[in-house]
Amino acid sequence: MSDQPDKHRYFAEVARQIAAINQAIVVIGLIAVAGIVALSEADRKFGEQDRTNQEQVTTWK
Repeated sequence: MSDQPDKHRYFAEVARQIAAINQAIVVIGLIAVAGIVALSEADRKFGEQDRTNQEQVTTWK
């Protein structure tokens, strides 16, 4: 029976490591979502600027 506390400590440590890995995955996911949002916003702004430039070129002709 002396090995029971060791098993409990081992499984508690494994559970803590799994929780830490899950938190890291969530953080990475949130960073990825923020990056995608930033890129889509930049793409939208670039598209608006491109349309404005095309309108100016058409007007100058």
